Parts: sequence; structure tokens; C-alpha cells
Amino acid sequence: MKKQFTTLLTAGLLTACGGGGSGSSSSDGNTNPGGSTPEITASNVGVLSDSPVAGVSYLTSPSGSSGVTNALGEYGYEEGDIVQFSIGGIQFPPVPAKGKVTPLDMGGDGATLATPSVVNVLRLLQSLDEDGDPDNGITVSQATSTALIDTVLDFEAGTFESEANTAVGVALNRTLITENEAISHFEGSLRNDLLGSWIYTEPNGGNNVLTFFGDGLYVIAHSMADDGDQQAGSAEYGSYTWDPVTGDFSVTLIRESDGSGGLYDASNPAASQGIQLTVGDDALNFTLSDGEVQFTAIEDTENDLVGSWFFPESPDASVLLTFLDDQNYVLVQTNNVEAYAGDTLTSVSSEWNTYTLAASDSSFAVGMPSVETDGPGGLYNAEGNEGEVDPKLSLRTGGQLIFQPNPQESVAFADVRPFDAQLVRVDGTTTSAPVKRIYGVYTSSIAAEYNFEIPVSGQFERFAALLSDNTIEFDLEANGTGLVSFSSTSANAAEWTVATNGVLNVTETTATADVWLWEIIPIEGNVGSAIISTGSLGSAASASFIGIVNDGPATFTPEFVSGPYLLTDTITSSVGPSQDTALEGEGADGTFYSVFCRGPEDAIGIVEQDPGQLTFNPDGGSFTLTIGSGPDSDVISGSLTSDGRLSYSEPVEEEIPVEDFISRSSASYVGQYDFETGVVSGTYTSQRETIYTPEGVSASCTITSSSVFTPTQ
Repeated sequence: MKKQFTTLLTAGLLTACGGGGSGSSSSDGNTNPGGSTPEITASNVGVLSDSPVAGVSYLTSPSGSSGVTNALGEYGYEEGDIVQFSIGGIQFPPVPAKGKVTPLDMGGDGATLATPSVVNVLRLLQSLDEDGDPDNGITVSQATSTALIDTVLDFEAGTFESEANTAVGVALNRTLITENEAISHFEGSLRNDLLGSWIYTEPNGGNNVLTFFGDGLYVIAHSMADDGDQQAGSAEYGSYTWDPVTGDFSVTLIRESDGSGGLYDASNPAASQGIQLTVGDDALNFTLSDGEVQFTAIEDTENDLVGSWFFPESPDASVLLTFLDDQNYVLVQTNNVEAYAGDTLTSVSSEWNTYTLAASDSSFAVGMPSVETDGPGGLYNAEGNEGEVDPKLSLRTGGQLIFQPNPQESVAFADVRPFDAQLVRVDGTTTSAPVKRIYGVYTSSIAAEYNFEIPVSGQFERFAALLSDNTIEFDLEANGTGLVSFSSTSANAAEWTVATNGVLNVTETTATADVWLWEIIPIEGNVGSAIISTGSLGSAASASFIGIVNDGPATFTPEFVSGPYLLTDTITSSVGPSQDTALEGEGADGTFYSVFCRGPEDAIGIVEQDPGQLTFNPDGGSFTLTIGSGPDSDVISGSLTSDGRLSYSEPVEEEIPVEDFISRSSASYVGQYDFETGVVSGTYTSQRETIYTPEGVSASCTITSSSVFTPTQ
């Protein structure tokens, strides 16, 4: 049975403009809802953000800069200004003008997400969003501002909710969203500020590149060795938690090759739990047990290539490519499986190198790496004398980076960062919309189960003559073929594939042999949100459009099947001293001690199977795993994304197994749900530190397992 996926072009028909990337902070060419916006002429440009908020009036003093925030939420100001935002007659609390203003700033000094005025601002802004989906930015239309011209609200009043609901209900026939919905969205928006790559350069010239990506994952790679056991080209891969309001930050290791380097130190795992992290306009500030470290953002508003790109090879193996500038890159593999003959395999590897990109034909070539630990993998292969490769490289709409060695082969990366989708409407006006890519929605095995119907509106040369009911239907078959239909009597043959970056590509051939490529690019938002881009290939036809789409009343929902599962757990690696290699000695009191924390080497490959129950709550973004039954059962809860990524972290637990010993342990899991089979595949990682307290001698170990959940009914 095929699932229906109906989408609405909220931005109307649009022609594609530019490529991917994080976009520029310039407001040139952008327009606001309801009309054009003058170019910002003030010395400084700031952003009003819950998500970026467009269509809100602003006035600064004493400089007198004024206007309406553009599609990126931008406004103009001078140093020392106070800015006040407004919608109709509603005046928001004035705040000092700066690079980024959020509702937290409007709550005053010491404001938190429990401050009533902050919550009230969040609820109102998100409730007034034109399309009801603040994940793709908040847009306040001119019609909304006009309808609220006589409305006055006090954000600190205890009667705010009832007064706001009355005003919004009368003027717009809407009600305020709940406090929990508003806070949840805002926290997610703040966390998005962390995504992307950041760099810290040490006094010796060594570079450390830290990338936050996906659903709570990070990697950090090092170009040089340090004075400890961190080696050049080593890296660390793990999960993290971060409270963007309090700054509390902690990491859980998944895999590493950098010893005591990075954010996790196996010799002192407790230190990875007490970190403070704050995010500035272009800097990360870490407060660690041994001092402070500042990373700066890797970005270039003039070069969209600069920054981080990745594609997931498997649920627990990603390739991250970061262009540091217009000459240098670093590539990290989180689960490297290749090494040169005679070299030791580096599980989390990196490749530091230079590159050139020819402006004439977009051919790409790499130089000789300063350091590489990924063997023949990556972009450089010393064994094959492949230091100079020349695939074509292109940036495409929807945050896509495409390497194409030949016309029949391509590798597609996706932008790690939220980015500004550059849109051009049919009438020639332009706008931008902030979006964030998601992954795993389309796979080569499940894309065939979808039947796409894309309602379109407006006049567009190619479609106006074909559409009888303003819909374009995609009917995709399991063998990679299908039909693109414009009416009950008009259908064209199609072929489809899923790119390595998760984009669904449909190639349509018309009766006149004209070939069109449709790209369906999943983004964060309401269920089914995507960017739709299409264009003619190899013909004189110039028509193409890109639209941010939502599924209106959703008729497609990812199907997570709860029920009994069989857990198969296979130990794949065990690092740390075993009983045979224990740290031994004689204490000051003459007591003999032996410190170790794992089993023998032959533990690798051991398989355990346990029945369990998996319960999915996609609306709440969570899952629950129950292993066993009765009082001895284990119950674990974690987070679940709409594209099927499961993750959880167990906090550090401390116990005293025997006198004079302390044992600390923690664990994490990252997995991917297969919508076709219901199987969940992932990696379970546990860490343990054992300490002999009189001498302060400790042993740390990490055990990694392949964990697969298979439905049993």
C-alpha cells in the first residue's frame, strides 16, 4: 500500500537562485512579506531570532534607524543603540542592539526560560508565524501587522495569555501555542547555533577542528600531536548534551584515537561532564577544569564552500569534509576501516590537505597532505598515486555539495549547518528562508513506497498548460522507475535514485524528449517538509523553481512500529587494561593492588541476545526500551527524530565495589530505524574508570558493541 505525501508550496512557484551553503548576512536582494525592504544602511546588521523573525518593525535610538526585519530577521543599528521591535500596536520590551537579539534578552538581566515575559514573547511570535511552522523561520505578514494595529499587550502581566488570545482570536482567528511548544522550539533554535565547524589554533600552530552535526553528535580532529598522547591526525567522535540557557555541557565518547586529547579524556572521564559552553556571534567559549578555550567559527560570507559538509555512510559512520578556507580542508571519518600496508588502523581518522578549484570548469584537485590517518580512503590515496584527482565540484540548491568524477558517478554531501535557502519568486522578487537539513527520510529501499502529490499555484509557462487540478503527482515504483503526472491524461516516464546525502532525485523525460531533474530535499519542520527544486537538463527550456513545502494537513507520517524486538549485541572493540595487563603495585601501607576494567581480548566477537520491547513516541520525539520483565527489567529512554535516529546517554554512575576502590561508568547508544524492515542498527559504547584511591592509580576502558534490534512479530 502506497503512502500519500501531499505538499503545499508556501512560497509560491519560485525559480532557483544560487547554490547551498550558509549564505551571506547581506540583505541585498531580499524582500519582506507584503513588499520590498530598503537596503539596510546602518553601520551594523543584527538579527532578531527565535528562528529568524521576518516582517517585524524596528526602531533604534538614539540613531533613529528603522525598518522591517527582512527574511533573515536582519535589522540595522549603530553601536550603543537601544532597539524596540513591534508588530502592529504591540511593542516588545526594548533591548540593547547587538548582533543577535532573542526573547531571552527581552526578559532582562538573569532571564531564563522560566521568566514569564520571555515565554510570552516566544508564544506570541511563534503563534503569528504565517505558515505555522517556525522551524523554517518566523514570518509575520503585513496583513497580520495591520490586523493588530490597535492591539496593546503587557508581556509581564498575569493576564497576558487571556488578553493575547482575545486579541489574536478576534484579529486573526488564532490561539496562542502552548508554553511547552514555544520553549521546545526556542531551545532547538538555540542548539542550531552550535551546528557547524569551529577551529582553535594552538600557539605551536596546531589546528583543532570541532564539528557539531546531526542529532547531538560531534567530532574533533587534530592536525598536530600534543605533549601528551594525542597524535597528529587523530580524532574523537561522541555525543553531547548542552543546555543553551545554563551553558551546561557534557560529552559521551563513542570512539576515539586522540588519547587524552579532545573533549573526552579516558584518564579523567568525570571532567567531560562539568564543562561550560557559551556561544557568541562567531565564537565558542569553553570553560574546562584546567582553563578556558575559545573556538572561532569556520565560515566565509563570500564563499559558500567554506564550512562543513557530510554524508552518513551508515548509522554510525559519517564522513565530514570541512573546507577551512579557499585553499585548505580537513576530512574526518568517524568509523574508518582502511589503512596503508604496514600501518595501524586509525578508527577515527583525519586527512589535512590543500585543494584547488578551477573557476573555468569546476574541476577539483588535492595536494600532498600534511598529515593523514585514513589510509587510501578520503580524497587522497598515496598507494594509488592519486594525489591529484579532478572530479567536478558544484554547489546545488538545498545545501548540497556534489563531487562528480564522471557523468555516471557522483558523491553528494549535505550542509551540516542551517543555511539560507535563496529563493526567487515567479514575479522576480527574491527572498531567503532559514532551513536545516534532516537525513534518513528517503532511502533506496523505501522511496518507492511514496506517492507524491505537489499542489502548485500561480502562472508558470511549463505547468500552466498542463495542470488540470494544480497538482503534480509522482508515482515511484520499486525498480527505480515511475511516472510524473500533471493530469489524469498527461504522464511522463521517470527514473529515481537517492543520493548519498539523502536527497531523492527524480529524472523525468517528456514526450518531446526534454529531460527534467526534480530534487526533493528533506528539511526540519512539519512532517514531510522539503525543498522542491526542478530544472530542465540539456535543452533550451529555462524554467525551474524551488519552493519550501509543507504537507498542509499531513497525510504522510513516518511509521514507527512498536512491539517486541530481539536485541543482538556483538562486541566489536575493547580498549583498556585487562586482568592480564592490570596496573599493579604496592601501596604506601604495603597493600598490593591490581587495577583493571575489562575482560580478556577474546571478548571481542562475543554475541549476546535478549528479548525486549521497543516503544516509539514520534510525536514526543522519544523512545523507550524495556529489556527483561518484572523487578529485574531494565528500562531505557532516549530521543527519537522524525528521520529515525535513536540516541540516548546514561549519566555517570559511581560505585564502590570494594574498599579503597571507586568505579565510574557511563554509556551511550546511537542507532537508525529502517522504515521498511523495522530493524534498528547502531552502536553501543560503554566507558568505565576504576580508581585505587590510596595511590590515585586509575584504569579506563571503552567497550564498543554493534547493537541490532530486530522485530519479532
